[in-house]
Amino acid sequence: MTSTSENQITKSILIALLVILCAFFAPGVQSLTAQTTETTEVDLSHAREILQMSKNDAKAEIAKLNAEEAAALASQILKVARDRNPDIDHLYYVVAQLNQIEATEKAQRRLNYLLWVILLLMTLFCAFVIYVIIDQRITLKKMRGLLDDLPDTSSKTNPEVYRGD
Repeated sequence: MTSTSENQITKSILIALLVILCAFFAPGVQSLTAQTTETTEVDLSHAREILQMSKNDAKAEIAKLNAEEAAALASQILKVARDRNPDIDHLYYVVAQLNQIEATEKAQRRLNYLLWVILLLMTLFCAFVIYVIIDQRITLKKMRGLLDDLPDTSSKTNPEVYRGD
C-alpha cells in the first residue's frame, strides 16, 4: 500500500512540476540543448521530451512510470529547469511538502472512516449480546413456568410396589 501511495505522490509532484515548467520553460528548451554536453544530453532527453509534450500526453506518459523512474524524471526536469531558474528547487520542495500534507490528510480521513466502522461493529456486537441475554431470560422464564405446571410426584406417601402376584 505504501508503494502505491508513493507512486501517486511522485506522480502528483511531477504533474505539478510539468504544468509549471511547461508554462515557463517550454519555449526555451531548444536553447538549452546548445549549453549541455553529449553525456548529459542522453540523461536529459526524456525530460525534454516530456516538457515538449502536451499536458494530456505528458500525464499519460508519467502515469506509465514506476516510482523510481518518476523520481529520476523529476530530477531530470529540475536539472533542465535549473539552468534558467536556479531557485526551482524551492518550488520542488514546496510541491513535495504540499503533496505530503495531502497524503497525510487522506490517511487521516481513512483512519477516521475505519474508526467509524469499528464503532459501528462494536455497537452491533453489543446489541447482539443484549438480544441473546434477553432472549435467554425469556426462555428460562418459560421453562420455569412449565416446571411449575407439572404435577408434584413427591407428595405420595405410600408408593405402590409390585410384588410379583
